[in-house]
Amino acid sequence: MPSYALRSAQRFRPAQGMSCHDAAPSALELRFVERSLGKHSGETDMSMIDVQKALLLIDAKKYAESMAEASFFERLLVKRSKNQLEDDADFGIAAYTHDFTAYTVADEQLEQLQDVAHERDLSLPSDDPTPEVRLNACLETILADMNRPMSPQLAV
Repeated sequence: MPSYALRSAQRFRPAQGMSCHDAAPSALELRFVERSLGKHSGETDMSMIDVQKALLLIDAKKYAESMAEASFFERLLVKRSKNQLEDDADFGIAAYTHDFTAYTVADEQLEQLQDVAHERDLSLPSDDPTPEVRLNACLETILADMNRPMSPQLAV
Protein backbone atom coordinates (compact mmCIF):
# COMPACT_ATOMS: atom_id res chain seq x y z
CA MET A 1 0.00 0.00 0.00
CA PRO A 2 2.75 2.55 0.79
CA SER A 3 4.19 2.04 -2.69
CA TYR A 4 0.85 3.06 -4.25
CA ALA A 5 0.69 6.19 -2.12
CA LEU A 6 4.26 7.10 -3.02
CA ARG A 7 3.66 6.53 -6.72
CA SER A 8 0.46 8.59 -6.72
CA ALA A 9 2.16 11.37 -4.78
CA GLN A 10 4.86 11.50 -7.46
CA ARG A 11 2.40 11.41 -10.38
CA PHE A 12 -0.32 13.76 -9.19
CA ARG A 13 0.68 17.16 -7.97
CA PRO A 14 -2.40 19.39 -8.28
CA ALA A 15 -0.65 22.50 -6.93
CA GLN A 16 2.02 22.53 -9.64
CA GLY A 17 1.51 25.05 -12.40
CA MET A 18 -1.68 26.42 -10.89
CA SER A 19 -2.24 29.72 -9.18
CA CYS A 20 -4.18 29.82 -5.93
CA HIS A 21 -7.21 31.07 -7.91
CA ASP A 22 -7.21 28.07 -10.25
CA ALA A 23 -6.94 25.44 -7.53
CA ALA A 24 -10.05 23.47 -6.74
CA PRO A 25 -11.52 24.05 -3.29
CA SER A 26 -10.69 21.53 -0.61
CA ALA A 27 -13.23 19.09 0.78
CA LEU A 28 -13.52 21.24 3.89
CA GLU A 29 -14.26 24.33 1.81
CA LEU A 30 -16.85 22.45 -0.20
CA ARG A 31 -18.52 21.21 2.98
CA PHE A 32 -18.59 24.78 4.31
CA VAL A 33 -20.16 26.00 1.10
CA GLU A 34 -22.77 23.27 1.18
CA ARG A 35 -23.69 24.03 4.78
CA SER A 36 -23.65 27.80 4.24
CA LEU A 37 -25.61 27.85 1.03
CA GLY A 38 -27.96 25.02 1.79
CA LYS A 39 -28.85 22.24 -0.60
CA HIS A 40 -31.65 24.20 -2.23
CA SER A 41 -31.47 27.69 -3.64
CA GLY A 42 -33.23 30.27 -1.55
CA GLU A 43 -32.38 28.65 1.83
CA THR A 44 -29.93 31.43 2.51
CA ASP A 45 -29.11 34.86 1.12
CA MET A 46 -25.51 33.79 0.51
CA SER A 47 -24.35 32.85 -2.97
CA MET A 48 -21.34 30.96 -4.29
CA ILE A 49 -19.87 34.28 -5.42
CA ASP A 50 -19.98 35.51 -1.81
CA VAL A 51 -18.09 32.42 -0.69
CA GLN A 52 -15.49 32.83 -3.43
CA LYS A 53 -15.04 36.50 -2.53
CA ALA A 54 -14.51 35.55 1.11
CA LEU A 55 -11.93 32.94 0.18
CA LEU A 56 -10.14 35.38 -2.10
CA LEU A 57 -10.12 37.97 0.67
CA ILE A 58 -8.56 35.47 3.05
CA ASP A 59 -5.92 34.59 0.43
CA ALA A 60 -5.21 38.29 -0.17
CA LYS A 61 -4.68 38.90 3.55
CA LYS A 62 -2.29 35.94 3.79
CA TYR A 63 -0.42 37.22 0.74
CA ALA A 64 -0.12 40.73 2.19
CA GLU A 65 1.18 39.34 5.49
CA SER A 66 3.75 37.19 3.73
CA MET A 67 4.87 40.16 1.62
CA ALA A 68 5.31 42.28 4.76
CA GLU A 69 7.43 39.55 6.35
CA ALA A 70 9.49 39.16 3.19
CA SER A 71 10.04 42.92 3.03
CA PHE A 72 11.20 42.97 6.65
CA PHE A 73 13.71 40.17 6.09
CA GLU A 74 14.88 41.74 2.85
CA ARG A 75 15.68 45.01 4.64
CA LEU A 76 17.37 43.07 7.43
CA LEU A 77 19.49 40.74 5.31
CA VAL A 78 20.21 42.34 1.94
CA LYS A 79 23.71 43.72 1.37
CA ARG A 80 24.96 42.46 4.71
CA SER A 81 27.62 39.89 5.35
CA LYS A 82 27.37 37.04 7.81
CA ASN A 83 29.82 38.82 10.11
CA GLN A 84 27.70 42.00 10.11
CA LEU A 85 24.59 40.01 10.99
CA GLU A 86 26.42 38.20 13.80
CA ASP A 87 27.74 41.55 15.12
CA ASP A 88 24.21 42.96 15.14
CA ALA A 89 22.93 39.92 17.01
CA ASP A 90 25.76 40.16 19.56
CA PHE A 91 25.06 43.88 20.03
CA GLY A 92 21.37 43.21 20.64
CA ILE A 93 22.21 40.54 23.20
CA ALA A 94 24.73 42.79 24.98
CA ALA A 95 22.44 45.82 24.91
CA TYR A 96 19.35 44.11 26.29
CA THR A 97 20.81 41.47 28.62
CA HIS A 98 20.85 43.93 31.54
CA ASP A 99 17.22 44.91 30.91
CA PHE A 100 16.17 41.30 30.64
CA THR A 101 18.00 40.42 33.86
CA ALA A 102 16.39 43.34 35.71
CA TYR A 103 12.97 42.32 34.42
CA THR A 104 13.52 38.71 35.48
CA VAL A 105 14.61 39.73 38.99
CA ALA A 106 11.66 42.13 39.39
CA ASP A 107 9.25 39.46 38.15
CA GLU A 108 10.60 36.94 40.65
CA GLN A 109 10.37 39.47 43.49
CA LEU A 110 6.76 40.20 42.58
CA GLU A 111 6.01 36.49 42.53
CA GLN A 112 7.51 36.09 46.01
CA LEU A 113 5.53 39.08 47.33
CA GLN A 114 2.35 37.61 45.94
CA ASP A 115 3.09 34.29 47.66
CA VAL A 116 3.72 36.00 51.02
CA ALA A 117 0.55 38.10 50.65
CA HIS A 118 -1.44 34.98 49.84
CA GLU A 119 0.01 33.05 52.82
CA ARG A 120 -0.86 35.90 55.20
CA ASP A 121 -4.22 36.59 53.58
CA LEU A 122 -3.25 40.15 52.67
CA SER A 123 -5.46 40.42 49.63
CA LEU A 124 -6.70 43.92 48.84
CA PRO A 125 -10.43 44.57 49.06
CA SER A 126 -12.17 45.22 45.78
CA ASP A 127 -13.08 48.79 46.78
CA ASP A 128 -9.44 49.67 47.45
CA PRO A 129 -8.42 53.06 46.04
CA THR A 130 -6.14 53.28 43.07
CA PRO A 131 -2.39 52.87 43.59
CA GLU A 132 -1.89 56.62 43.08
CA VAL A 133 -4.27 57.43 45.97
CA ARG A 134 -2.50 54.94 48.25
CA LEU A 135 0.90 56.36 47.28
CA ASN A 136 -0.25 59.93 47.96
CA ALA A 137 -1.61 58.90 51.37
CA CYS A 138 1.67 57.19 52.21
CA LEU A 139 3.69 60.24 51.13
CA GLU A 140 1.48 62.57 53.19
CA THR A 141 2.09 60.40 56.26
CA ILE A 142 5.85 60.48 55.68
CA LEU A 143 5.82 64.27 55.20
CA ALA A 144 3.73 64.75 58.32
CA ASP A 145 6.19 62.64 60.33
CA MET A 146 9.08 64.70 58.96
CA ASN A 147 7.43 68.00 59.91
CA ARG A 148 6.65 66.85 63.44
CA PRO A 149 9.29 68.01 65.92
CA MET A 150 11.49 65.29 67.30
CA SER A 151 10.96 64.32 70.91
CA PRO A 152 13.86 65.09 73.25
CA GLN A 153 14.33 61.40 73.96
CA LEU A 154 15.16 60.66 70.29
CA ALA A 155 17.52 63.62 69.86
CA VAL A 156 21.15 62.62 70.12
